[in-house]
Amino acid sequence: MTPKTAGEALSDLLADQISEERGVKSSLAQRSSVAIAAAGTIVPLSLGTITLVARTQTFAVPKFTLACAAIAIIFLVTAAILALIVNSPWSQTIVNLGESIQEVSTSSWGEPDPELAVAIYKYQVELASDLRKGNRRRSQYLTIVLGLEISALVAVSASVGLILLAGGL
Repeated sequence: MTPKTAGEALSDLLADQISEERGVKSSLAQRSSVAIAAAGTIVPLSLGTITLVARTQTFAVPKFTLACAAIAIIFLVTAAILALIVNSPWSQTIVNLGESIQEVSTSSWGEPDPELAVAIYKYQVELASDLRKGNRRRSQYLTIVLGLEISALVAVSASVGLILLAGGL
């Protein structure tokens, strides 16, 4: 087995990095889908619980409880919107196949071409950087989504707990 040239080794490394970043991107998209589902589940459950406990006309829902419920709903809607942004398609670096293919001479197709190898390497560097930057931003958004959902869960729990206490349960 012949040892790889520096260019081949770097190109292989970049190809691995690009593959890894695409895997991270897919994982972040799956996590955002879970966050969207969680936000969509907590809102009706909290509203249903409030409605069930406060169904008598003589029961007055404490204002602090309403504020907690409103804050929770705002947090959950914001979390769902951010999760949708994470899950939406983002622009990224692409190869202009028309120009790239036309530049390669068919007569030298089977021959080593250092200039083409350097051009491909530069494209791979740009693509890996672009993917990493987008994944970093998606990850930051998901961290915010998680914080919002935890805060909303605390607010919903406080709201339901206060209603239960006020209702005599």
